[in-house]
Amino acid sequence: MDTEDIKENIQKPYVWTRLVHMVILFVAFRITELILYAIIILQFFMTMITGKRLENLDKLSSDLSHYMKNIMLYLSFNHDERPFPFSEWDQTKG
Repeated sequence: MDTEDIKENIQKPYVWTRLVHMVILFVAFRITELILYAIIILQFFMTMITGKRLENLDKLSSDLSHYMKNIMLYLSFNHDERPFPFSEWDQTKG
């Protein structure tokens, strides 16, 4: 690969658009991570106090885990499909 190829690649709008999406998704990942930590702590205390987990939080934590996985797949260039907020939330599952 010569300098001309590199220069041409740098000038492609796709590269810069992907960078913007990557930054936004990285921030979304970090926020989602904090929410998941809060759910983990809440589930622990609910289980300790009541002996039961909150089913709604189980589903939410599962959805958030899949979402974080899809963000990482996009950020690491394993997928080109952008997760939420650039696509429907349903696409972030499984």
